[in-house]
Amino acid sequence: MLEKDIVAAIKAYLRTLGADVFFWKEHGGPYGTSGVPDIICCYKGRFLGLEAKLPGGRLTALQERAIEKINAAGGIARRVESVEDVRAVIQQVDAERKHTVPLVYVCSPYRGDTEVNIKNARMYCRLVVKQGGIPFAPHLLFTQFLDDFKADEREQGIRMGLEMLKLCDELWAFGTPSEGMRAEIEEAKRIGLPVRFFAGEKGGGSDE
Repeated sequence: MLEKDIVAAIKAYLRTLGADVFFWKEHGGPYGTSGVPDIICCYKGRFLGLEAKLPGGRLTALQERAIEKINAAGGIARRVESVEDVRAVIQQVDAERKHTVPLVYVCSPYRGDTEVNIKNARMYCRLVVKQGGIPFAPHLLFTQFLDDFKADEREQGIRMGLEMLKLCDELWAFGTPSEGMRAEIEEAKRIGLPVRFFAGEKGGGSDE
C-alpha cells in the first residue's frame, strides 16, 4: 500500500459524511505550501488537518510544526495511517459537540400587541431553557435601547439580530412568521442553521 492509497481511502470515507464536511487534498510541489497536512477539512465547523503516513512513516520537521500550529490555533491536526484513525478524529469532534449547550435564536412576533408578544417571547425563552438550550431573543434585548417604531432604529436592530444569528446553533420560530421573522428564517437557512417551527409553547415543533 502507498500513501496515496491511504489518502484515497480517507477521501472516500469523508465523502460518506455528506454536507457535514468540506475537504480537499493539499498538493505539494512549487505551488503548494510545505508542511501543510495532506487533507484539509472543515467538519461541523471544526478545522481538521490530516497528515497521511504509512505505518512507521515519519513526519518531516515542517509537518510537525504545521500540526503543532494548527492544534495551538484551536483546530485538530493528526498523523493518520488509516480510515479508522480519521474516524477517531471525527468521533472526537462529535463528542465535544455533545457537551456544548446549544445557543438558540428565538424568532417570534414583536409588533402588533407588543405586551402579549413580549410575554410570549419570554415564555418561548423559558421553553428553550427547559429543553437544555441557551435562548437569545433579539426583540427582547434590543428593544431595551432601540425604538422598534423608528424606521432607522428598527433597521439597525434587524441588522444586529442577523449578525448575532451567525453565532447561534439553531433558530426556533414561534407562531405565524411576520415580515421580520421571515427575514431571520431565510438567513438561517442561507447559512445552514437548523430551523424548527413551533405553534406555541405547547405546540409540537417541526424541523427544516
